[in-house]
Amino acid sequence: MNDKTIFQVPGYLTKIESKTHTWKIQFETMEDISGDALQRFKELKDKPSHITVSSHLIEATDIIDLPPLRPKDEEQKTKSQRLRATLFRMWEQNNEGFKTHEQHYDYHMERFINHVKSKLE
Repeated sequence: MNDKTIFQVPGYLTKIESKTHTWKIQFETMEDISGDALQRFKELKDKPSHITVSSHLIEATDIIDLPPLRPKDEEQKTKSQRLRATLFRMWEQNNEGFKTHEQHYDYHMERFINHVKSKLE
């Protein structure tokens, strides 16, 4: 797949849900999408992507003057932000019985703090 190729799929915005530090935005297609488009979506799953949304078919002239977006990888996160994000991913993959990410975060941070304290004289 050519990562520089932009493709469009008609659809409806059907759900917006607040998550911890993120948003879940759900679209549903208005019609069957081609196998090629479906394959492209599968290849993009869990990869950083840029999303442009419009109520009409997007033409090249519509996107000429969009401000440049800086990929999230290039943002400078603090070490504590990186740790929080990593613990969030850990919770997503295995919530260990915690109902919320905050409970999971608090538990693991307290464990880490106690581990570091145990190394002190």
